[in-house]
Amino acid sequence: MADLERRAVAFLDILGFRELVTRIDKDADLFKRLRNTLKVTYSEKRRWAKRRESAANNADPAVMFIPARDVQFTAFSDCIVSSTPRKHALALALVTQDLASRLLAQGFLTRGAIVEGRAYHDGQILIGPAIVEAYELESNVAKYARIILTDTLGDRIRRDHWKYYGYVVSLDPSDGCNFIDVFARWACRF
Repeated sequence: MADLERRAVAFLDILGFRELVTRIDKDADLFKRLRNTLKVTYSEKRRWAKRRESAANNADPAVMFIPARDVQFTAFSDCIVSSTPRKHALALALVTQDLASRLLAQGFLTRGAIVEGRAYHDGQILIGPAIVEAYELESNVAKYARIILTDTLGDRIRRDHWKYYGYVVSLDPSDGCNFIDVFARWACRF
């Protein structure tokens, strides 16, 4: 088993999940939507690999940031955790933007956080301080339907990838938090 490594970690929570689960006994369609929405995370890695393979042919420059072999996804209950090696933080922001946009299109709001820190993530095995930090930021700082990034991570994406920053990340003027903009023009390309 590999040691903990520096990773970018995204923790997403589907809002209102408890209330949705109480309705699934009476609404078979809702159960199918919830199940299929969570199942899609297991096909994400494959989907991004296909997009990367075709990126040269379809002029989709953002996909070139996404090393599909390095992206990990795990879904449990109302949570989805994805991660990449730290150097691919922009890729994780793009993947998270896409996933949150697709969940929103299915009628599910998300709240979350993306951090950088030490973690081990391989398939369904998750362990490390970065996962705990992402969870704590999601539950204590994000506060409403948004996916925040730590200041350090948001500043690094702005500095290193300024050309793409505004298509993925925005700054909330009310509290100064960087957040993934699921309505950005870039999200529509996915």
